[in-house]
Amino acid sequence: MQLKAYFPGAIYPTISITGNKCLLNCSYCRGRYLDGMVSAVTPELLYQAAKSLKKKAAKGILVSGGFDKDGVLPIRPFLPTIKRIKEELGLLVSVHPGLVDREMACLLRESKIDIVDFQLVVDPIVIKEMQGLERGPLGYMESLDALMKYGPPYIAPHIPIGFRDGD
Repeated sequence: MQLKAYFPGAIYPTISITGNKCLLNCSYCRGRYLDGMVSAVTPELLYQAAKSLKKKAAKGILVSGGFDKDGVLPIRPFLPTIKRIKEELGLLVSVHPGLVDREMACLLRESKIDIVDFQLVVDPIVIKEMQGLERGPLGYMESLDALMKYGPPYIAPHIPIGFRDGD
């Protein structure tokens, strides 16, 4: 068995497609993680960032950013560019999309994304009080189900621990 692991850093940088903006503004993050990401707020800026990072020996990129009020990363306009990055630059591409439906899961797959990093939150207090979402744990479970059935080949669920403590 072979294990491959990619950690954010020089060879696997994280790119925010929303800059430092996050409408969800969860109490445990408040957008602070966005400050450490490469900002690329348009599809063309995303392509240029990926091209520049590849020249600096990056093996892949994690596309992330701030979420909208429904817990969704506004990635749809970037999907053709992500497909272009895969085809022209050959980088490994993972995304942190937030909540998704079946249609978005299919679009992520069609864009040739390699991995979905999916934050699986099942604590109703974290979801309602800290994230401000109304969907509850079922929304996360339905998203994971859609990704597993219709999404990219690899889904990496992230199960957060300590959000209530502010960690």
